[in-house]
Order: sequence, then C-alpha cells, then structure tokens
Amino acid sequence: FKADAKKKDDALDAQQQELENQASALTRQAADLETQQRTILYTLFSVLSLLVLAVGVAGIVITHKVAGPIFKMTRQIREVGEGSLAIPAPLREGDELVDFFAAFETMVRSLRKHQEEELATLNSAISELRDHKQDAPLAALEALHAEMGKTLES
Repeated sequence: FKADAKKKDDALDAQQQELENQASALTRQAADLETQQRTILYTLFSVLSLLVLAVGVAGIVITHKVAGPIFKMTRQIREVGEGSLAIPAPLREGDELVDFFAAFETMVRSLRKHQEEELATLNSAISELRDHKQDAPLAALEALHAEMGKTLES
C-alpha cells in the first residue's frame, strides 16, 4: 500500500510540478502579450498622431497656396475698384490661381494703357487750348488730367 501511495504521490508531485511549469509559462506568455499589446497601442497612437500632423501640415500648405492668392487678388481687385491702376505684384512661385492672376494682370495693363491713351489725348487738347489762350476750359481739363494721372501713379 505504501509503495502504491508513494507512486501516486510521486505522480501527483510530477503533475503538480508540470502544472506549475505550465502556469509559469502562461504567466510569461500573458506578460509577453501585454507587452506586445502595449507596443502595438503605442505604435498605433504614434502613427495616427503623425498622420494627423501630416494632414494638418498639408492643409496649411494647401490653404497657404490657395487662400494667400485669393486674399491678394481680393485686395488688388478692391484697389482697381477704387481707381488705382498700379501693376500688381506677381504671385509667389508655386501658388495656385496663377492663370486667374495673369488674366487679372492683363486686364489691369489694358485699363492702364487705355487710361494712358486718354491722358495723351487730354494732354494734346490742353496744349491746343493753352496755345489759343482759353483759360476757362483749360482749368477744368487740367484738373481732369491731374485726377486721371493719379490712377496711374498709385
């Protein structure tokens, strides 16, 4: 009976040792899985943060290349509306709306040329009146000439 109990006791001890080894292995695996999950979580968070940052930077760059020219065009259109026919400064290299700006610049140059032609005609009329000593219409024409000249200077 003692021999049989000893065998069963040894078998139980072996099983207990095996179970303890398995429990220890499972504990290590659980720790490894937790480490892997944490690593994956940190990696995912880092990648998402970089993605959000990249989208933000791209948004700023695109906005800068579109909104900047729109702001500049709005300001220059307002100036033309106020009578200034100064040739607009060009857009920055790489800005969007370059074709639109080129059409606007062509329009301003055309308006400016037309204004210069009208000033030349007016100058000629003023010279003729000055030669004929007609001061009354001359003062009004000279005032008009000065006003038209201001639009080309600004």
